[in-house]
Amino acid sequence: MVGNLIYMAPEIMRWMQVTKKCDIYSFGIILWEVMSRKNPFNDMLHFHEIVEGLRPNVNDVVDIQNSDDIKILITKCWDANPQNRPSMKGVVAIMEKYSFY
Repeated sequence: MVGNLIYMAPEIMRWMQVTKKCDIYSFGIILWEVMSRKNPFNDMLHFHEIVEGLRPNVNDVVDIQNSDDIKILITKCWDANPQNRPSMKGVVAIMEKYSFY
């Protein structure tokens, strides 16, 4: 395990296979951080809570255009099941569709 545990996909913490979907999880956490202007998991917590499904509050993303669509994208990116996470190509397509950038 290398990196910051706050941004690390739960499957890495469980010593499971590392895939590109781990990066999508991290992207989702960073996207939430940028859109909410908050630090993820600001309070100290036990990392087993992240493994068990704890995520930042997606409703902290407010006061921006298309915030509901961004919340959906973030939630898909940090899905507990890596297979349910979109590819980066899929993320870019969604962002282009809603002009997030």
